[in-house]
Amino acid sequence: MASPAYVLVLVACLSLSRAANDLDVDFDKQPGINVDTKVLVAARKSECFHQYVHATATLYISFQVLRGGERDILFFITNPIGENVLVKKYESEGHYENTNIEHEGVYTFCFDNTHSYLQEKMIYFFVLTFKPKDWQQYSEDVKDLEVTIGNFTANIENVNSKINLVRWYFFEQRRHLVSDWYLLESNRDRVTFWSIVNSLVFVTTAIIQVVFIRRFFNIPKDLKTKTRI
Repeated sequence: MASPAYVLVLVACLSLSRAANDLDVDFDKQPGINVDTKVLVAARKSECFHQYVHATATLYISFQVLRGGERDILFFITNPIGENVLVKKYESEGHYENTNIEHEGVYTFCFDNTHSYLQEKMIYFFVLTFKPKDWQQYSEDVKDLEVTIGNFTANIENVNSKINLVRWYFFEQRRHLVSDWYLLESNRDRVTFWSIVNSLVFVTTAIIQVVFIRRFFNIPKDLKTKTRI
């Protein structure tokens, strides 16, 4: 028999699926959302993203520069009233966490690569925001599914916190895996490039040495004729 925790997770997933299938759904009013993706920021450019966050909700943003130049980026987060709540100057990774958002509205986070004239940057970032109290709104969907579980709100909040903790650990593991992969790929390209350069230098040096040695032992025809006379 399935445990109540698994039943609660299934019910929540079904409720979210039904809401997503509704064309008039407002995703900004959902109790939580998590996104992880990669973005390529061109040289002398910046990329900004926007996320609506509810008051008293939790907001977690993490990023890592995977490749490009010195793997540094200017990262900053602006709250709905225009204040910079975080600024990371020319760092390869960083994160921001606020477990009790004060100002509700759209939070903007940007990756600024304007300081780099030639190198584009590949960035991997993760965004998680959720509001545990809003899980109570899903009690109506539970009734529609004819599922009767006592103390639903307390249990779903507990399950939700554990799920988000697992997601965070999973993201950290995947972030390190992706970072190591790009580092190995970059090192391989660098080793291959310099190996080809060294090989060309050796071949060129050998050819030059052969040409000079042959010229050194080459006796002019006039000198050969005089010697025979």
